[in-house]
Amino acid sequence: MSHDVFISYSSKDKNAANAVCAVLERNGIRCWIAPRDVTPGMVWGAVIVGAIHGAKIMVLVFSGAANTSPQIEREVERAISKGIPVIPFRIEDVQPSDSLEYFISASHWLDAFTDPLEQHLEKLAKVVRQILETKRETGANNKDDVTARPPAVAPVVQPRSDVQPASPPAPPPAPASRGRERRWFIGAGAAAAALGAGGVALWSRQPSNSGSEEAAAWAVAGTISMLVAWRSYLKAWPNGQHAAEARQRIAERENTGRLIRTFVGPSGWVIPILYVSNGRQILSAGLDRTPKLWDIGSGAVLRSYVGHTAAVRALAISPNQRWIVSAGASKDDGDGTLRIWDFTTGAEQSKFFPMPGWTYSAAWSADGNTLATTHDNGILQLRDARDLASVRELKGHQNRIWFATFSPDGRSLISGSVDTTARIWDVGTGELRHILNHKDAVGGLAFSSDGKTVVTSSGNEIIFWDAVSARQLRTIFSAQPVNNFALSDRGRFLVSGSASGAADLWNLDSGQSIQSLHHQGDIWGLAFAPDSMSVLTAGKDGIIRLWDVSDLTV
Repeated sequence: MSHDVFISYSSKDKNAANAVCAVLERNGIRCWIAPRDVTPGMVWGAVIVGAIHGAKIMVLVFSGAANTSPQIEREVERAISKGIPVIPFRIEDVQPSDSLEYFISASHWLDAFTDPLEQHLEKLAKVVRQILETKRETGANNKDDVTARPPAVAPVVQPRSDVQPASPPAPPPAPASRGRERRWFIGAGAAAAALGAGGVALWSRQPSNSGSEEAAAWAVAGTISMLVAWRSYLKAWPNGQHAAEARQRIAERENTGRLIRTFVGPSGWVIPILYVSNGRQILSAGLDRTPKLWDIGSGAVLRSYVGHTAAVRALAISPNQRWIVSAGASKDDGDGTLRIWDFTTGAEQSKFFPMPGWTYSAAWSADGNTLATTHDNGILQLRDARDLASVRELKGHQNRIWFATFSPDGRSLISGSVDTTARIWDVGTGELRHILNHKDAVGGLAFSSDGKTVVTSSGNEIIFWDAVSARQLRTIFSAQPVNNFALSDRGRFLVSGSASGAADLWNLDSGQSIQSLHHQGDIWGLAFAPDSMSVLTAGKDGIIRLWDVSDLTV
């Protein structure tokens, strides 16, 4: 993928890096960020080197953690060596180490350690655009000059209050006492076989005060990465510290959770998935037209709820666990029904026809007496679960409504729409209480377990609101747009799904993404187990996956 910016950051600053990526891409600036843009199966070192070389600018998310990271130093060194401008985006008030200062002392910094972060991110986007425009103009003027080279540091833009010059450049580090020497690396057996009999990989560099062996190993990884397996190559290198660090990087790359079981059987996409309250069974529905009850222990289908004649998009279980409601495709697309089933027997109890177009979600009120359903054209309906023909419409949305859900006490309802708004309603009167405005379509939404907080997702943002005043409390930035999400029972964790096939697990105390769970294609269905020890994901690939996250959510 062609990109403008490579984002360099410490894994401890993942949330800030995701925010940088989200705002730059919102401003039309293409970004490369790990692990989102790392192709599965590729060698980590080679991918990083290639992504840096393919970038026009590097944005360094600079903090105390980044300041002490050997990986960050290597990435910055690679950028400078290729004449790629580096913009340090300083999120903590720390001075660069001697080794980093050597590379970035001539760069202009953007300080971003005062709230709100969003204003600094927008300024960063403006600076990046200016540099990209300058590079384009320079490239056009020098396209016939083979001696022209891009500057090694970010070009100076007009001084502004948020851009602070770095400290005066430090002198280059003194040469090692041994003077100039050559370092040779001979590839491991796998590399030798790939290169042919007697083949060797050589690399030469001027030694520095620290980390020369680590830097040499990393550079060789970028050079012969396509010829030797990363792990095998590491075993041939005697530096245990480098091997330990590389294993840590591999662990981060493969941080995909422990897959407990897959539930195979649906044909095509699966969207609604949910746990039964006993935590031992799950419900699902999708393109195959038939809601199913699964046993978690064995992965077997315990019951099928047969009757729909087209895709099922909406599925919910009543609070007393006695009834299931399902709906989906419109009349024109082959169904148009809303059905209530006996959970235990699978028998159909009642049916309503026709529904107003596609039904995208269904939710039960806390007392089990009211059903909320969402549809195209801004239609939001409340039905008496005992008399499906008894219906009220809540009007206000201007476009498709993806989801709606009741507050824990059943007095409020929140709905989210493609019209970029979420709306909080009084269930008793049908009156609109609040409009929550977003920058993009609203994908997921939820009430906290105590009903005091509302959570919504829109574009790359997961936003927390006060449910009474509608005041925005905080925002978490995701590196990729969020389709939907699920909250854990006590509200300490959140799992979000995206079109890239990644589901990110977030610790809401820290605001950090702590785990990634992977599918092929869009992820829409997400659910936490009642004890928050496992997570369900489902989506376009038609496979339901059960993940053990107990080591992260205890």
